[in-house]
Amino acid sequence: MSKASVTIPVQSIDTGVKKRDDHLRSKDFFEVSKYPNMAFVSKSFSGTPESFKMTGALTIKDVTKDVTFDGKYTGSVKDSWGQQRTALQATANINRKDFNINYDDKVDIGPAVGHEVQIRLWVEGVKKEDSKKGPPKK
Repeated sequence: MSKASVTIPVQSIDTGVKKRDDHLRSKDFFEVSKYPNMAFVSKSFSGTPESFKMTGALTIKDVTKDVTFDGKYTGSVKDSWGQQRTALQATANINRKDFNINYDDKVDIGPAVGHEVQIRLWVEGVKKEDSKKGPPKK
């Protein structure tokens, strides 16, 4: 059975625009000082490697909700240390307001930020038994 668990430091947000990144880290959005991490823990997988669904608990700020990602396996390779590495891509759409991200400033043409947000994952993992090997010690 496959499992996925990830913790994402919100401080790592990088849109390429420092002022926007600082605003996203503020109380208006993710409130990094109070909620420094987002987390996802899978509960189930279904489908085929070419087209699968991964459902799990997504935690943003003080809210945890089940979210389903649509994904696909993108390849596997044995690395220099003999570990089997596997890659996948997955996407899910969420409503940011469901996670207490309630920023609602307006601009001339309407809301400055939409409610629906797409989360895109590009993940590389190592089989659990291989991850204990690690790189060679010097």
